[in-house]
This record gives sequence, structure tokens and C-alpha cells, in this order.
Amino acid sequence: MTNNAISADVQTRRFALLWRAGYGEHWTYFMTKQLFATATLVSLFAINLPACAADLETSCKTLLNQALPVWTMASVSADVKAFAAAELQADPLKIRGDFDGDGRQDIALLIQNRAQPVFEEPDRIKATRIAVCLAKVPAMVLRLIAEPYCDDFIYLVRKGDAMYDIEAGDLGKYPVDAIGTTCFEKAGAVFFFDGKDFRRIVNGD
Repeated sequence: MTNNAISADVQTRRFALLWRAGYGEHWTYFMTKQLFATATLVSLFAINLPACAADLETSCKTLLNQALPVWTMASVSADVKAFAAAELQADPLKIRGDFDGDGRQDIALLIQNRAQPVFEEPDRIKATRIAVCLAKVPAMVLRLIAEPYCDDFIYLVRKGDAMYDIEAGDLGKYPVDAIGTTCFEKAGAVFFFDGKDFRRIVNGD
């Protein structure tokens, strides 16, 4: 693992307040890349940034800016927008939950590693990532799940929900909150953190 240190002046009023509260005025991050059988993950740690619920999305996007040369929030079709508004009553590109079971709220964003959103397959799935920002102490940790099986929207799967795989069958219950991905009205998969990696459960095909 390679460690890189970055120092930056804190110029916003929010960070000035945090500095006076004793959090410090420098950022340090460590980035490692690991290749797993089910997903490609990038881990990045940001020091001295409190992972408060109100700052989750802002902090997560800051880590993404450090980790990726370019990125954007994923594209959303008109059908998905209508479904999310009427049925999910939630943002199809953003969910919050305790994805690592430590009692702190985390956030997941559906993004694409492109400067502009990609709508057409197969380029769309190749560009799509799930950015999972875990609110660790003292640092937020970013993990990227590459090519997440489906790419239309993400949704929250609650701890204790039934875990069902189309090939393996009933696998019990999810031990932590998990991230569901959907190919709208077609297929789907769920990613949950097993303490080390994000494992994929294909629950529709």
C-alpha cells in the first residue's frame, strides 16, 4: 500500500469552525487498490474530517474528487425518475444506511467515471460505479464497486431482510444494511459488506 500525504488550507467557514474545535487544518489520505472476485474496490482514508450525518454527502464527494480524475452522478431515465418519485419516494442515486454495522450512518452514491452522464449500454454499465462512503473514526473510507451488475438505480436493503440468491436460494438474512441495484423491471443484485469485502448477491435475472 502506498501512502500519500496532502496538505490544504481550510478556507470555508465550516472547516474554520472545525479547526477551532481541534480537528486540525490538514488533510491526509491513504489510497489502496484491491481486486476482488465480485467487485473492484478503492479504499481511501481522509484524516481529520468528522463523518457527521449532515456532512456525509459533501465529504463523500470530496473523497471522490481525490480518488477519480473525472466522475459524475449517474444518468437516470425518465421511467426510473417517475418510479422513484411515486413508489420509492427516494433519490434513485443516493441512499443512506449502516453498511458496515458499526452503528454509524454511511452513504452510497451511484456514479459514473465520465465527465458527462452515459445513457446507452454497454458503455453505461462499464462507466457505472457505486461509491460507498463509510463513516469510520477518525476517517471516512471510500470504496468503489465497479460494474455493479445493474445500473438503473440503487435502493436500501435493510438489515434483517431476507437474503435470496437466484442460484443458491435462501441464504438467511442480511447481517447489515445493504445496497440493492436494479436493471429496471428486469434484474437486480445486492451488495453487502461481510467485514472485509462487498459481496454480491444476485436476486433477480
